[in-house]
Amino acid sequence: MARLPKTIAFLTDACEWGGAEVYLMQLLEGVRAVGLEPRVFCADRPGADAWIEELKLRGYRVERFRPTKEFNPLGYVIARRLLRGFELVHINKTHPRNSLPAVVAARHSGARVVVATEHLALRPDSRFPMG
Repeated sequence: MARLPKTIAFLTDACEWGGAEVYLMQLLEGVRAVGLEPRVFCADRPGADAWIEELKLRGYRVERFRPTKEFNPLGYVIARRLLRGFELVHINKTHPRNSLPAVVAARHSGARVVVATEHLALRPDSRFPMG
């Protein structure tokens, strides 16, 4: 039987407190209930302040990071730095184009398992050629 990692990284690009964040909060509670330690990385967006404060009030370790625009290579660099050393990474994608670099960075940072959940699965409008 495979050994579960003690600490799991959760990365989100949340802009505000909505359905995806309610889902993530429930997931965090479940992970903590089985004895694992969730570590949360949140995009530094003013609309998410209330949600992040609630995470902190519930005792979660939260670190904010500067979000980037779609497919910005800096997003990869930031995510790789944040996710280094985690064996299991969960990426809560509310903006797929912005969080795709984090999915790649998680694998390159040594994570054995990378889970990405898609929220707001709408056709993205983009000026990016691969839009």
